[in-house]
Amino acid sequence: MFIPVVHFILTSPRGDLKMLVITDLHFHPRYKRTLGPKCRCRTISPESRSCQVPAAPYGQHGCNSPKRLIDLSLEAAKAQEPELWLVLGDLVDHHVGQSPSKFKAPLYSKEKENEWGHRIFKKTLSWISAASGRRCLVAVGNNDIFPGYTVDFEQEGFYEAVAQEVRRSCDLSENAFSTLRRFGFYWEEIGEKMVLLVLNTVIYATKLANRHNSTAQDPFGQLAWLKRRLQAAQVQGYKVYIAGHIPPVASSFQPYDLWQRTFAVRYWNLLAKYGEVVAGQFFSHQHRDEFRVALEPRGDTPPPMQLFASVSPVFGNNPSFYAVEIRERRLHEYRCFWANLSEEEPKFALEYEASSLVDNFTNVAYRDLALNTTPAGQDRYNHYYSYMAVGARGTQNCDHENTFWVNPVTCGTCIDGCQQQAGAH
Repeated sequence: MFIPVVHFILTSPRGDLKMLVITDLHFHPRYKRTLGPKCRCRTISPESRSCQVPAAPYGQHGCNSPKRLIDLSLEAAKAQEPELWLVLGDLVDHHVGQSPSKFKAPLYSKEKENEWGHRIFKKTLSWISAASGRRCLVAVGNNDIFPGYTVDFEQEGFYEAVAQEVRRSCDLSENAFSTLRRFGFYWEEIGEKMVLLVLNTVIYATKLANRHNSTAQDPFGQLAWLKRRLQAAQVQGYKVYIAGHIPPVASSFQPYDLWQRTFAVRYWNLLAKYGEVVAGQFFSHQHRDEFRVALEPRGDTPPPMQLFASVSPVFGNNPSFYAVEIRERRLHEYRCFWANLSEEEPKFALEYEASSLVDNFTNVAYRDLALNTTPAGQDRYNHYYSYMAVGARGTQNCDHENTFWVNPVTCGTCIDGCQQQAGAH
C-alpha cells in the first residue's frame, strides 16, 4: 500500500501542484566558446584548428551545454517558483572519456571514465539542488551511468553512487532511496492522493540489448512493481504520474524502437488495464518537444505521453524547460520556455502554452491534433514543427505523406522524412 511521504511539498487538499520539468542538461565541462561542433566544441585534437567559430558563450547547436547555459536555464526555471522539480535524466556530457569527431578511441580506462562522469553528475545535480531548494526528483538517464547504457544486473546496489547523490541533493525519502540504490526506480507521493512513479528505462533500451545478454523476463522486477503500484492506486483512489528518461516508443531520429519491443508492449498493456488512474506520462531522451498518442483511444485510455525537449542544444533544438500545472490531481497546463541561441544574449521566454494547441489533455484531443497537423496543412504543420524543435529550425516544406512512426500501440506526431537524421543519445 502507499505510505504518505509528503515531506517536501506543501500541497492543497484539492491536489494542486506547480512542477518544473527539466531534462537532458548534458553539462559539457570542456566547452570552448570559439570551437564548433566539428570538434565537439572542445580542444582535444589537431582538428581543433579547423573548427574555429565566432564566440558562443551560451552554447551552440551541435554541442552540449556549457556552464553558462545551465546557469541561465536554472535561474529562469527558478523564477517560475515551482513546488517540485522533476529532472528526467542525462545530466552528463555524451562523450565522457572520448575524443571528438572521428577519433572514437577512449582516452581513459573505464574506471577513469566512471570517475569523471560521476563528478559531472554530482556537480550538475548540486546546481539543480541549489536552484530547487532540494525539492527535486531525478530519473536515471542512459548517460548518467558509465559507460552509457551500462547495467550490472548481478551487482547489489549497482545504482548506489547515483542514489547517494540524489538523496544528498533532493528530499528523497528512505523508501525511495532503498529501491533507487538497488534497482534505479522508485516512487514518491507528490500531493493529496497523487503519486509519481520514476522508472528505470535504461534496462529496457534496445541499445542495451546489444551489449548485455540478459535473459530476464522482468529485469529488477520493475514491471511487477509497476503493476502493484497501479493496482494500489486503483484501490485507494490515487492518480499516478509516470516519469522516466527513455520513452517506450519509436525513435524520432531513426526508425527503431527505443525499448526492446517485448518490454514496451508489456508497459502499454499495463497502462491499457489501469489507464483510468494514470494522469500523465513524462519522458525525454529525444531532445524534441513531442507527444505520442494511442491510435484507438477508449474511455479508460491514459493521457498522451509527453516527450520534453532538452536544455542541451546538441541535436539542433534550442534549450528549453517546462512549467507544469496540476489541478485537482489532473494535468491542467504546461508551458514551454525557451532561449534563442542565435541571440547574442539569449533569455528564456514563454514559447507556448499547451492549452493553445488542445482544449484538454485527453488522448482523444491529442490524437485529433496529430491527425490535423500534417504537411497537407502546411501552415499548421510548420507552426507545430517550430514548437517541436523549440524554434531552432524554422519551417519545413515537405512532400512526404508518412507523418507518423508507428509501433504496435502508439504513434508520434510530426516525425516525417524531412526530419530523419542521425542522432546518438
